[in-house]
Amino acid sequence: MKKFTELFSAAIILFQIAHCSLFIDNCKAQWVMQSVPQNYGMVLSIDFVNSGNGVACGWYNGYGKALYTSNGGITWLPSIVPDSSRSFTAVTFIDSLTGFMAGAYNLFPASRSYYSLNRIQGNGYCRSMIEHMGNIGLSRDFDYKGLFVKTTDGGRSWFTHGILPSRISYLTGIDFIDASTGVITTSIQDTSVSMNATILKTSDGGLSWSEVLNIDSVWEFRSVKFIDNDNIIALGWGGSSDSISSNAGGMIFKSTDQGSNWSLQFFRYNYFTDVSFTDDSTIFISANKWGDGLVYKSTNQGFNWNLIFTQSGNVSLEGIEFFKGSGTGMIFGTYYDLITYAFARRTTDYGASWGQLQLLDTTGYNLLYGGIMISRYNQYITGGNPFGQAAIYHTTNGGIAGVNLLGNLIPVMYTLSQNYPNPFNPVTNLEFGISDLGFVSLKVYDMLGKEVMTIVNGKLNPGKYKVEFDGSGLPSGVYFYRLRAGEFMETKCMMFIK
Repeated sequence: MKKFTELFSAAIILFQIAHCSLFIDNCKAQWVMQSVPQNYGMVLSIDFVNSGNGVACGWYNGYGKALYTSNGGITWLPSIVPDSSRSFTAVTFIDSLTGFMAGAYNLFPASRSYYSLNRIQGNGYCRSMIEHMGNIGLSRDFDYKGLFVKTTDGGRSWFTHGILPSRISYLTGIDFIDASTGVITTSIQDTSVSMNATILKTSDGGLSWSEVLNIDSVWEFRSVKFIDNDNIIALGWGGSSDSISSNAGGMIFKSTDQGSNWSLQFFRYNYFTDVSFTDDSTIFISANKWGDGLVYKSTNQGFNWNLIFTQSGNVSLEGIEFFKGSGTGMIFGTYYDLITYAFARRTTDYGASWGQLQLLDTTGYNLLYGGIMISRYNQYITGGNPFGQAAIYHTTNGGIAGVNLLGNLIPVMYTLSQNYPNPFNPVTNLEFGISDLGFVSLKVYDMLGKEVMTIVNGKLNPGKYKVEFDGSGLPSGVYFYRLRAGEFMETKCMMFIK
């Protein structure tokens, strides 16, 4: 009787919330937005040493922020970072305890900083570059210096480590091949608002750094990755100094000797954002050009590149991630309309085809910047709003909702069946019937009425359907699933027990 009373009370709460229009219509298709502490605005980078232990970093309101989890993101806790930190742009784990973060610290209080984006844009730098600078916290210049930090307790606390060259203003990217050997990309600015970007390398775990690439025509680096012990790929943007707007473009730098020498490939008007690889030969790059998102692929270690995919119209691709040793990968970014929408696509055939566009958040204003694939199905994407709330999205089925049509019979009415098995751990089946062609929504809510997952959100033909719901990543408890189709709406409860 007590359990029935509790469930009935929860149902009443859900009914009241629904009629108060407090439900948020996110379209995440098996993407769960994990709970992040308040006062975390942008999560720029994320890394996991295994499926349970991970770290994430970013910034909020002019100060660097970091998080850690030991339970696969069910709980994210604040990390201790230096008080003077401004932003952390990239993080990487070496083992379960040791990791490094790159970013910058404030020379003066954040309140004393001032915006200089208009001055930089006046010098001809591209809009994509300027927007990226603002999103990672680099929009206020002259008041910060490069900051490199280390953890030895799994991301719970971070401390400054090593000595950087004095002229480094910002660290923008990082990768380590082992505990000793790593590279970071940097940004350098002076009082004339001219910009220069370099690559630094360490052979002693970040205690000391040497400059391995410094070319005046490179204004920004976005990503750097070790392919193997000898081969490194770095993505930049720049051009000739005599005419910035007409001769600028994306730059792919490649080293085959651990950074001692570099080759350059130039792609006019492209703006490269991220690089990932499935093996030593197959490499993928995300890029933007004139409002379209692009994916390039190389099958010979980056010596030749082919454009394999275009996401057209008001799109900014910010990241690409592949699970090593497989053809499974994802791209993610932001779609710009009257507001911004976070989205992702998935491939399982090495980029030959990309799945349906999945809108992770239809409430808008969430930008995406970081991601990781722990397996072909266990994935994270991060972002948020620089002056709002951070976002960490998680999926355990690759972000794809598998909706199966059962037979050819057309129901005479809309129906929603009880899930089975129930209770479940971690997978259960949901069946429903659709009598007319139209828009169908099937969503899952927790006891407080907060949407935790959208399973179906689109047009379906008449028929009887079954969909598998995976509760991995959610805490144990009572959940409600609601079907809406036309004027029909029905809600049922289910119990998840780990």
